[in-house]
Amino acid sequence: MCCVISAALKFIVTIVNLVLGLAFVALAIVGILLKTSSGFIQSIVRKIVDSAQDKLSAEEVDTIVKFIGENSTGISAICIVVGSVLAVLCFIGFFASCCGCTCLLKIYAILLCVLLVAQIIFVAVIFSDKEKYGNYVVLAMEQLLKEYNPATDKGKSAAVLWDLTMQLNGLCCGLDGAGDFSGTPYNPNAPSVCCGNTTTLAPGCTIAAATALPSPVVGCRTKILDFAVKNMEMVMYIFIAAILLQGLLLALVIGAIYVQKVSPV
Repeated sequence: MCCVISAALKFIVTIVNLVLGLAFVALAIVGILLKTSSGFIQSIVRKIVDSAQDKLSAEEVDTIVKFIGENSTGISAICIVVGSVLAVLCFIGFFASCCGCTCLLKIYAILLCVLLVAQIIFVAVIFSDKEKYGNYVVLAMEQLLKEYNPATDKGKSAAVLWDLTMQLNGLCCGLDGAGDFSGTPYNPNAPSVCCGNTTTLAPGCTIAAATALPSPVVGCRTKILDFAVKNMEMVMYIFIAAILLQGLLLALVIGAIYVQKVSPV
């Protein structure tokens, strides 16, 4: 009976590690493509922003694609490093369980345990303060706002991203209102969304005109914070699912080691 249980546990661990190993290899390959192939990142980004095509011109879509492509180095590095390291770990588990090497299986269990503890600490530290995380996103958007100027190549990317932010899911203007644009190269002008609703989106809006409206368009701070928190929760759930999967895998590995120790196969 112990022999059957040991064989079953080894089979499950082998299959799970093989599947995960191939998945992490794919992640590393994606990172390499992000680093070396601009066409690859452009195709991904274009699919994402195509849903907003009714509010963005083809030129604006191309600007977003170019901006994200130029700033994808960090993401590609993370994909390559994480994918490579975890793929190696999974293949260690695969060979250990497939070949019945108890010593290697124990090493794999220790590495998996260390990774599991590290992920738990990471999730606890990063996702424990949603407001702090949201403020980081707001700060990044604030720095981007300082470059807002659709009339120049340098400020066009910032302008397109901010225009998209201000128009999607309801109109808003700047972080706290049209006055925010007084600190940008676009001063004394303001984006057209700051001067009214969807029926009055036209060129010629100024900061003075936008702030003089009876009911000025509200800022985007709350929208950005809500978006950041919502996406933070989604990422957190992904990490929790990964932790649970690794915990289950660790339990299977420990079970396989114990059963093999009691009744080697």
